[in-house]
Amino acid sequence: MLKKMDNLKINNGTFKGIVIGSMKLPGGNGGEGIMKKITEYLNVKTLNRFIQTSIIKQLSNAYGWEYLNNICQQRIETRRIEIIKSLNEKYNKAPRLKVSHAPTPFIVACELGYVKDVKCFIETCHVTDVNMKGRKSDGHGGYRALLIAVLRDQLNVVEYLLSIPSLDISIVNDTGMNCLHTAAQYNRARARQQLTETDILKLILNHPKCTSLPKKNLINFKDQQGKTPMNRASSHAKKKMLREHGGVANMAWE
Repeated sequence: MLKKMDNLKINNGTFKGIVIGSMKLPGGNGGEGIMKKITEYLNVKTLNRFIQTSIIKQLSNAYGWEYLNNICQQRIETRRIEIIKSLNEKYNKAPRLKVSHAPTPFIVACELGYVKDVKCFIETCHVTDVNMKGRKSDGHGGYRALLIAVLRDQLNVVEYLLSIPSLDISIVNDTGMNCLHTAAQYNRARARQQLTETDILKLILNHPKCTSLPKKNLINFKDQQGKTPMNRASSHAKKKMLREHGGVANMAWE
């Protein structure tokens, strides 16, 4: 956001200069040139907030609100397209195995733990459905963002995805396993990432999205084999944590 705004002078239609933090933008003539120069320094999210700031109100007095707003919106769209193009090029160039289908960039970002890229996909509206299915890095399909992030122990990505209101935490894969089945069975301790085997499981279990659902719809949900997350739990620590949150096993598998 604009940390400091001073040295703003509009005199007979001439812009003298704006200081944004430690960056000074050179002046120019005409509202269009001013706005293009300003927006070069701002990302998409900041641009949206920037439209409502006092500096815009000052400029609009000289050049007209509708005129400046249109320029800002055009720049937002241009920047959004630039970001999407850059992200797609990044993931299309990524090395992959011999597969006939290209990976889905958003799903791959979740799989590899690139949380900044995941945020870009969402904030630029390139991905409008966070629950979408896609292909992971080896080209195999049917994967969803939350489930692949849990499967690959990507704690930061899981945490960000859980913050998105439209995320369906009860979503399942092709075998009927939800995020708790996946965390209970596959999560391992990661020394390099300072993760324990229960970190992601704990994050999900304590999240409001989880606690607000009936236990049969998530904590004790049965997959296609009739197994609950408790049945899938690969350690005593995971079973203890699930039990503390009301988890029970399907006795047919015990």
